[in-house]
Amino acid sequence: MTNQMRKNRGLGELDSYLENFSGLIKNKLKYQKKVKILDAGCGYGLAMTGLLKKFGNRIEVIGYNKNKQHGTIKDLKRMSIKRGLFTKEDIKKIKNFPKIIYLNAEKKLPFRKESFDFIYCLHSVYLYKDKIEFFKEVNRILKKDGIARISFFEVTMLKNKKEVFDNLRKSNRNHFLEIWNETKQINIIDYFNNIKGIEIKFGKRKSKDHAIIYLEIKKQPKLNFNLKFVNSVNMGLIAPDKYGIRDIYSLNSTPKVL
Repeated sequence: MTNQMRKNRGLGELDSYLENFSGLIKNKLKYQKKVKILDAGCGYGLAMTGLLKKFGNRIEVIGYNKNKQHGTIKDLKRMSIKRGLFTKEDIKKIKNFPKIIYLNAEKKLPFRKESFDFIYCLHSVYLYKDKIEFFKEVNRILKKDGIARISFFEVTMLKNKKEVFDNLRKSNRNHFLEIWNETKQINIIDYFNNIKGIEIKFGKRKSKDHAIIYLEIKKQPKLNFNLKFVNSVNMGLIAPDKYGIRDIYSLNSTPKVL
């Protein structure tokens, strides 16, 4: 997937890759007047305006990028008009039009605890150093009963979900995160699925041959991964066909199954 395609991702990609994410919002709005949403690494922000088109003034949505090269409000307005989501006149009248801020997601996120009902992250976390710390930050800023979904990595599609997960367990193939217990590599799917509030899930097919694995976080008083950050490797410096940041962690101690 090219950078341009990543920046252009909209509501269709959000609901496909993160398994009907807008359905979570719809259900929440049945008993709550308004929800607050964070797009972590929003690019041009078309998923945000897609949600705005769908839910109107019942949502407040904020996105962040690392810098203006990744997408601006000007880009968001231009692309939303180009996609036919809103007209220029519509945008002038919308009081809750999405905001884009700029930050370094590898540091503490500049939001108060329990700020958001929902957080989503599409094709962004692979660029972060120390992803575990980012997951903890996401949990911190989620409201009670809040949910976050984060696209984790892409997989080659086999016959069914079970076969894909079984293949991943055998191979430990994941470009972006490794867990080690001394000299033994730990399978991240089984490890994460034993942490309360965390679940690795299977999104809809990205194409006939590929699908998205995503991580779901349900708000917890505290997320305990029991991991120590060791180092990060920029995969793009190793080979031209590689990309993203691979984080390496070691177990702090023998983990408890939660």
